Amino acid sequence: MKMLMVDQLFEQEVYVWSKMRHPNVLSLMGFALCSDTGYPLLISLWMDRGSAWMYIMANPHWTLMYHARVSPKHVQGHPFA
Repeated sequence: MKMLMVDQLFEQEVYVWSKMRHPNVLSLMGFALCSDTGYPLLISLWMDRGSAWMYIMANPHWTLMYHARVSPKHVQGHPFA
């Protein structure tokens, strides 16, 4: 049952991210399962500053809330909003 929930959440994340079109949101290139762990992976373009987590850890003065201020305007009217 738990695995089904994880699969559904992953599918939803893939769907939502694949529909996003915004200059501050990387495009989803694809998805895969890690051969070692079986964990689902979301694939985007390589970013020189690393993942969002790495960037936030290296720049604690920046927060997701700062960057998310435009998000409600952007997703308004989309079926996943």
